[in-house]
Amino acid sequence: LLGATEQNQSALAFTGALVLATAIFIEPAKPLLPRFFGVLACAAIASNTKIQFVALAGASLPFFALLLWVVRLYGQRLLARLWNELKQHNILTVAALGALLAICYAPALKNLYFYKNPIFPVSVSLFGWQLPGIAVAPLYKEPHYLNQYPQFVRWGLSVLEYLSLGLRPFPYTIGQGNVPVAAHELKMGGYLSFFVLYNLAIFFIAALSRDRTHKTIAVGFVVLTIAVACLPASHELRYYSFWMIYLVTMNIGYCWRWGGSAADRRQFSIVAIAAFAFVTAVTGMYYVVPQLGPDPAVTRRTAAYPQYTSLADLVAELNLAQIFETRLTDDTRYCLVNWGSFPMLAAPYFHKGHRYAVVEGDDDRCPAGTTVMDLRQLQAAAHE
Repeated sequence: LLGATEQNQSALAFTGALVLATAIFIEPAKPLLPRFFGVLACAAIASNTKIQFVALAGASLPFFALLLWVVRLYGQRLLARLWNELKQHNILTVAALGALLAICYAPALKNLYFYKNPIFPVSVSLFGWQLPGIAVAPLYKEPHYLNQYPQFVRWGLSVLEYLSLGLRPFPYTIGQGNVPVAAHELKMGGYLSFFVLYNLAIFFIAALSRDRTHKTIAVGFVVLTIAVACLPASHELRYYSFWMIYLVTMNIGYCWRWGGSAADRRQFSIVAIAAFAFVTAVTGMYYVVPQLGPDPAVTRRTAAYPQYTSLADLVAELNLAQIFETRLTDDTRYCLVNWGSFPMLAAPYFHKGHRYAVVEGDDDRCPAGTTVMDLRQLQAAAHE
């Protein structure tokens, strides 16, 4: 969770929406409208920051509205209470709510209008209908030794940091890379497994020892966990780190706001400080002390592409218009081989006027029915 990446910004915003929504059901007697505003604002930020959250935020809001309709306080539905609160405000408040709702769904509506797919460029299949875009399953194949296991198993092993610590310069990095392609550690782990297990224990002990509302929240968290575990690439924990942030935030709420004792607060503080100290030590304070000079990992990764400020510049620098576009045929599905860290450069977005689809090959293996586009071979042929 360290580093100011867009994954963290989206995760923090979506966590805010989840926590505020949860607080509404824990404290339903308090005014609903301010927290409802917060839920919409956080969902809007998340959906406009990262593609995963276009779908997550868009799907969560109708479910949240359904819960407001189902749950009652003193015989009145919470949704009706929210409406009554809203009627007490002027038209500007209604307009602000409408604007937030529009901002939340704007990325999906834009993609649907231009590309016929609300989560473009990710291609998904719905009831046998394939939405346009790039198939993502081949993009998240690491670690290879877990390829045959269901996604939720891979997520569980990653959360537990099974064989995930060892070959890196230090155990925790932004993307959990920095290991050989065939390594068991590749893109696994990152939450600090003992802290995960501790927080799970604290959460369920706190929720199940309270009233029916909190027990229902515990059930809801189990459902959320199952959903997150089954999402594409969920074992790359940074993509859905809101799960861990939400878990820790809820425990802070249980210790400091919803009936925790002084002993609970003291114990949680000690464990959290110990976890922070441990991660700080094993990473050599890399994420705490400001780093002077270029990041060695970034320098190694971009050494082959030293002069570019945008992906479009890199497309031009690699001369893809000549070595790639001239070989494209409409309505063909291509398999990308040896494109390194930049398979997105083959996306139709950068090559206007062509209708085609691309997938990334699993090493040198490509799905049946695809035409291989090997970037190294294309570059070699251009220099002959």
